[in-house]
Amino acid sequence: MNSIAPMKPITVMDKHYDFPVGKRPVVQSNQCDSKRFQWISRLDTDQDFQIVSPSYKILTHKEVVDAVEEGVRLSDLPRDYVLTTKLYPTTSQHTNEVIEGGKLFGRVTFPSVKIEPLPRDTITFELLFFNSYDGSYSFQVIGQGKRQICSNGMVGNFNIVRETQKHTKNINTDSVAKHITSSVDIFYNSSDKYLRWSQQTITDEQATEFIKKYITKTNNFDHNTNQFKVNNKQTDLLVKLWIKNKYELGSNCWALYNAITEWASHPEGVENPITTMRNSMVKVSQSLSAPIFN
Repeated sequence: MNSIAPMKPITVMDKHYDFPVGKRPVVQSNQCDSKRFQWISRLDTDQDFQIVSPSYKILTHKEVVDAVEEGVRLSDLPRDYVLTTKLYPTTSQHTNEVIEGGKLFGRVTFPSVKIEPLPRDTITFELLFFNSYDGSYSFQVIGQGKRQICSNGMVGNFNIVRETQKHTKNINTDSVAKHITSSVDIFYNSSDKYLRWSQQTITDEQATEFIKKYITKTNNFDHNTNQFKVNNKQTDLLVKLWIKNKYELGSNCWALYNAITEWASHPEGVENPITTMRNSMVKVSQSLSAPIFN
């Protein structure tokens, strides 16, 4: 895209939170092409995240944090929550240079909203939220549990409620609040399922087969074996986590669930930890429809 150059800002969405972000017209072959394309740019460093259509609505990180806090307020959840945020860098579509702050990850923990499905095994409720300026993902809020013993995010297809907002309109805080309330209700009702999993015995072979079939299977087809290949590195890691949790919790589905959620919520040695965590959470959530958990 060497022939494309940004011009002066035409729209500035926010100058207060972290850094100013705005839209700038795209120039193609020395002619302004702003009717079809615009840059989403970090204005204080003069760097461009991505090209978008003029209808694209910038959701700033500040708008996202404010919307989550307003959603929490409207949901009548306890006010003893703790909100933390962390910014991650991204790569410019324009110059391939690193831009700080392109991705936002936030967490809201509620220490007083908790369940204890097993003796001395407390799980508290938390919200995760995401936003990006580089098109990696839309604004998203996810409700889930957090196991206090090991800080695993308790991802699930039954206790996870997603509120996703596309970058074409403003955030609906009433909708966010509604989904937060719904996820809390489902969270409270998850104790029985966790308890049932702790009583459901499985073997090492069953655990390994599940991991390969539902977690580490890739999209690469091996014509020699007539099967999809698996990621051996991730398989080995997950089997180790299964063994670790099995010795702590017993050879059951609860231990397997903790192994895969530990894997999903603690990405290590990856270039994009937040993107990796989000993708892993999706895999875990989808895997819970497998027969072994039902």
